[in-house]
Amino acid sequence: MADADELRQLAVSQGFRDVRVDTVTQTLRFASPREYVRMQMTATPMAGLVADMESGPLDVLMDAIAGDLHAALCRDGEEGVVSPQEAHVLLARK
Repeated sequence: MADADELRQLAVSQGFRDVRVDTVTQTLRFASPREYVRMQMTATPMAGLVADMESGPLDVLMDAIAGDLHAALCRDGEEGVVSPQEAHVLLARK
């Protein structure tokens, strides 16, 4: 959930108490845009979208996305990708 207050309210409405929502940010680093795209395509919910693709078309897709990512985020001469990832962590009692 993108909205921390909405998450907190949902927990409260379901009978949880002492509800606390912390926003946590971690910085992920990848050796290349291609490695970042590979991780996103295999280890996130996106994996279900490409699960039935043959390896050839999947490679073409990942290369195209990695190229766009490199053009948008990487500075000249740099290959790696640094991606801050934010999550809301809910702690509560029932």
